[in-house]
Amino acid sequence: MKLSQRLERNFAWIAIPNLTLYIIIGQVMVWLLQNLANYPMDAIALVPGLVIRGEVWRLFTFIFFPPQTHFIFLVFAWLILFLTGTALEQFWGSLKYTGYVLLGWFLTVLATIAGIFVYPGVMIPNLFITASIFLAFAYVNPNYEFMIFFVLPVKVKWLAVFTLALFGYQFLTGHLIIKIVVLAGVGNYLIFFGRDMIQSLKGAQRRREHRQRYESQKVSAEEAFHTCSVCGVTDIDEPDMQFVYSDGKGFCERCIRAASTSSTDSDPESR
Repeated sequence: MKLSQRLERNFAWIAIPNLTLYIIIGQVMVWLLQNLANYPMDAIALVPGLVIRGEVWRLFTFIFFPPQTHFIFLVFAWLILFLTGTALEQFWGSLKYTGYVLLGWFLTVLATIAGIFVYPGVMIPNLFITASIFLAFAYVNPNYEFMIFFVLPVKVKWLAVFTLALFGYQFLTGHLIIKIVVLAGVGNYLIFFGRDMIQSLKGAQRRREHRQRYESQKVSAEEAFHTCSVCGVTDIDEPDMQFVYSDGKGFCERCIRAASTSSTDSDPESR
């Protein structure tokens, strides 16, 4: 029995169908509570120092923390999350998709533990977990097009490249906790697709080397058979040129005529 089949049989119970929809519903409810009932969203945020004091529910509720942006952009964020998440679930199946999201959650929890010793008061966002869903969708469907502002079509792979570049910048310039959170948030993406990406890079390298060998063989096949040792002209440069060899050196007919004329002009008896 294949490993994937064994996992499906032994861990089928962890699969959560329509997981993306539940995440979005939870975020919508929290947003409504905040805006209609002044619910303090800080109560569900993931803060390492508060978790160590016993507020362990934050390890689970932080996933429902909605993006802090204008409502219009918030709706777009939810739509994109729903589109990419449901498409991934249909492509992978509920078990693999749930495992992907849970892996991102688990790595973020590990980042929280690390944050207890580094920055216990910082809030750890769920942005990187939801972004990892988008990145996975882009890897599986690289040529899918989003209509930016309903006008400009952009392939999702370029949006993914921009997202990774932004995360890379945050990783390089941010504090230690930011580095940890970035790695944790996209760790599931790297674990799921890292091997394929390495194989793709190796394949591209092999194709590049094959192309270089082909070009070098092509150049070698086009090397000149005759080369003038004086002016350097070859039979490739001038296919109709005649060449004469003396002492292992080649001379084109033009240089031979020039040498002949020069010797005639320098001989007084020939005048």
